[in-house]
Amino acid sequence: MSATDEFIDLRSDTVTRPSTAMREAARDADVGDDVYRDDPTVAELEAEAAEAVGTEAALYVPSGTMANQIAVHVHTEPGQELLLERESHIYRWELAGAAKLSGVQTRTIDAGDRCVPTPAAVERELVVEDLHRPGTGLLAVENTHNYRGGVAVPVDRVADA
Repeated sequence: MSATDEFIDLRSDTVTRPSTAMREAARDADVGDDVYRDDPTVAELEAEAAEAVGTEAALYVPSGTMANQIAVHVHTEPGQELLLERESHIYRWELAGAAKLSGVQTRTIDAGDRCVPTPAAVERELVVEDLHRPGTGLLAVENTHNYRGGVAVPVDRVADA
């Protein structure tokens, strides 16, 4: 983003335009091999992210799609169902990646302008596995919400989901 922009565009990680300072920081960053976990800049970024969200560790990945697909893969088992908002990035833009990469079926729930479903809506949509249906293995809640203009959903609304 340049200093003349009037807003921060959070629709996608691919619409951000780096400023000169951002480009200089990337150019001048200390680097190392990520396979051997010796990149000091990535290590610092992961440590700061973990501290910011109160977790033991964090993992840097280069795109939101990659982060989404990793999350689906580690939180589901093949044959389960992924429940997500009908306009979510995973459902609209990730080309059936959840089915291809993790063997899960997707089913949508409409959260309307709220962007995240209400607890009552989630409870109505949860499915227990039986002979005819996969069980719900994961509810994916998107924040910021890409298709709804990059809206940042308030934390209390997400906590209610």
